[in-house]
Amino acid sequence: MSTGPDTNEPRYEGPDPFLQGVTVKWAAYLETLPPVPRSIDAVLAKLPASFRGTSVDGDWRGRGETLLKALARWWRMAIQMPTDEQVRQQIADIESGKLVTVPAEEVFPELVEQRAVWEARSKAEKQTDREKLWRERGERDEERNELSRHYLEQLKDLAAVERTFITHMNADRERHCPTPPA
Repeated sequence: MSTGPDTNEPRYEGPDPFLQGVTVKWAAYLETLPPVPRSIDAVLAKLPASFRGTSVDGDWRGRGETLLKALARWWRMAIQMPTDEQVRQQIADIESGKLVTVPAEEVFPELVEQRAVWEARSKAEKQTDREKLWRERGERDEERNELSRHYLEQLKDLAAVERTFITHMNADRERHCPTPPA
């Protein structure tokens, strides 16, 4: 049984070419999902429009093994995509309270620690940090404004040099061109 470079979990080695290279657990999970036909049209129909852009189109230009690998990769993505109706229903369920959402702190426990550290600080410390951030932002803005002023001065100097050059060219042209007879 082979393992992948990023994990020691065993890899699928069955006959299905669309599952080759994935972990055994993932292959078992994918086999439980509603089937998606293994054709380019079916995969594209299942993917959201944002996925059907040039990144997907370029993959379909391959032949043989290259095309099979691309189709398998996008099929694995498509089979996991919810339908538009499922997404609409999920949104409606969340908004109505039917679908329980998980607080961010449960997903990212470090947020609890960060919030606790922030809350433990005094108002004066928080205010000092805010003032420091505003001061740094002001300094960056001033630096950017100074660069913009310098750039505009260079453009004015360049425009002045160009006007001088054009004036001299016109003067030279008038000196060397005879005046037409009246």
